[in-house]
Parts: sequence; C-alpha cells; structure tokens
Amino acid sequence: MSDSDRPRPLPSLAVASHKGDAGRVTLLAGSAGDGGRAMPGSAVLATRAALRGGAGLVSTITLDDRVWAAIAAAAPEALPVDVEGGAGTVERVAYELERRADDRARAVGPGLGRGQVVRPLVEAFLHGGDGPLVVDADGLNAFAGRPQDLRRGRGALVITPHPGEAARLLDARVGDSEDARIDAARRLADSTCSVCVLKGHRTVVVDGDGVWINSTGNPGLASGGTGDVLTGLLTAFLAQVGEAFSVGDAVRAAVWVHGRAADLAVESTGVRALLASDVVDRLGAAERELDAGRGA
Repeated sequence: MSDSDRPRPLPSLAVASHKGDAGRVTLLAGSAGDGGRAMPGSAVLATRAALRGGAGLVSTITLDDRVWAAIAAAAPEALPVDVEGGAGTVERVAYELERRADDRARAVGPGLGRGQVVRPLVEAFLHGGDGPLVVDADGLNAFAGRPQDLRRGRGALVITPHPGEAARLLDARVGDSEDARIDAARRLADSTCSVCVLKGHRTVVVDGDGVWINSTGNPGLASGGTGDVLTGLLTAFLAQVGEAFSVGDAVRAAVWVHGRAADLAVESTGVRALLASDVVDRLGAAERELDAGRGA
C-alpha cells in the first residue's frame, strides 16, 4: 500500500446500537503500583482518546490513587478501576482482566515506568483475553532485547514503538531513513507476530497486508503525550474489528486519524504550541473526515 491510500472507515453503528456494540475496552496506564513516579497524564490522555475514538465503555485500571483521581476528574465518562499497588498487584490486575474477559480490546504500557513489575503486568494482559492488545511505551521497554517473548498472547497483538523503543527491543540502532525504518518495523512485526506501528515522521505500519506509510501528521506530534493519545484511539478502533474490518484496517485508520487530528489542531495552535490534549479535542473532526469516505 502507498501513502496515498486513505484507510477504510470504521463500520457504521446501527440506529439501535448500545454501548456494548460500540466496544468495551480496558487500559492500564499511569503507574505500575510499585512506588515509582506516577504519570497520571498518560492515563488521562489514553482514556480520553479511547472515549473520543468511540469506545462504548472505557475501563482504566489504576494502581495509584493519584491516577484514579486524575481520570475521575478529567474523564467522567470513563470507569477508573482502583487496584491497590504493591505485593499481589499482578494477581489483582489479572483478576480484573478476568472479570472483563469479554472486552473487545485492551492496552497496556503508557506511563508505567521501568520497575520489575512492569513485565509481569504486560504478561497478565497478554493472557488476559482473546481480543486485540496494544502494547506501548514502558510496556515495550520491559521486553528490551527479547521482543519474541511478546508472542505469547492469546489475541492479535499491536505494538507501537517510537524509534528509541524499537532500538531497545531490537538491541540495535534504528536508522533515520525510510528504508531503515521499514526494515526495523518488519523485523519487529516478524519477531513478535504483531502489527507494528513504528511512530515518527511518516509513521510506518507493517502487518500481513504489507507496508503502509501514513501521510498525515506534523512535527507538533513530537511532544509528550501524543503517543498516549494514539494508544487510546487505537484501542477504541480495535474494538470495532469484525469480518469487514480487520486489525490492520483499525490500525491504519487510527494512525491516519491521529495525524489528521494534529493537522487540524495546528490550524489554530500552530505547530510549536500543539499539545496532546489538542489532538484529543480534534479526533472527532478527523474521524468525520475519514467517515466521509465510506461507500466511496
């Protein structure tokens, strides 16, 4: 596929749809519950993006009271689930995932830090359901040099590294050229049996359909929190996967909408002033543009 190919729009919602039809998703972000620094912004941005992406119900597991409070204040439509950190954290998270086994998609990684508990938390998500799973940020760092260990999950896997995270996974430098980035994304997709989204200028998506290069986005996305937005949006879109809308379709649509939302935002903010929250606020407009291609 070439960068001129606009992704397939999401399936239309039936008139009589309920929130289950729009997809229930579960996230874990903002803290690993190990006493490390909490990053509530990561959890808030991912949660808000999942809501704007159309998920019918967003449950965000939190392992720190500060993260729970931040989500409750910033995203009242979401369901923050407070799980006590410390000893037994992984078992408690696994229990919450079991309770939500029917959720359509899940995501883990943003803002978790690099403590020893992060890898077991990701592994709990790998085994916590049959739906698609997004692993991002610190969730990927926990598998540095061992990307093949991510193959152990039950459902489809999507990984979303930036070049630094990709280099840590591969234990090798990722070059700046498009060919080098495509090669790195292919290696990661092969080693993890995943759809790989290598973020950056002209984000590269590699899946079973081949290579797709995104044409939307701008340098303003090179700022804190924008990757968390993509994670939440992608999780919501993956909740719509079905016979006529594949995992690859969902990934390409999310990457395109994320970049297009940033393009719409800079029309008023300018590139330098773009914030991740500005991208969240423009997701709806970008989704409408993508939807305009339905049936064309």
